[in-house]
Amino acid sequence: MKILLESHAALWFSDDAVQMPDAVKKIIEDTENEKYLSLASIWELAIKFSTGKLAFTDSPEIYLADLLRLNNFQLLSLTFDHVIRSATLPMYHRDPFDSIIIAQSLIESMHVISTDSIFDDYGVTRIW
Repeated sequence: MKILLESHAALWFSDDAVQMPDAVKKIIEDTENEKYLSLASIWELAIKFSTGKLAFTDSPEIYLADLLRLNNFQLLSLTFDHVIRSATLPMYHRDPFDSIIIAQSLIESMHVISTDSIFDDYGVTRIW
């Protein structure tokens, strides 16, 4: 299964946070599953760091590179199709980063790991 982690899910998994249910951890840890983090999530986390809404244990370039490497997350780049699809989605959700993740999951046929139930309104297959 191909899974795309939303920003908070990637952080909670990486930090072994109590918010992350064991069943979801097992899905992410399953070596049969391909795990992705969107470049949009990297961008979102970097912005949150720069505005002081998020603290990292290291510089953003090191912390975010380690987030990918240490958790075996593949980076899902943005394509023209992803951006155009996000712009044509209904406006149930006004977060541009989530709109990109929704578009990517639909185009790439990925399950999304997120607590945000509004993803369901877009026909995304959401875990959690």
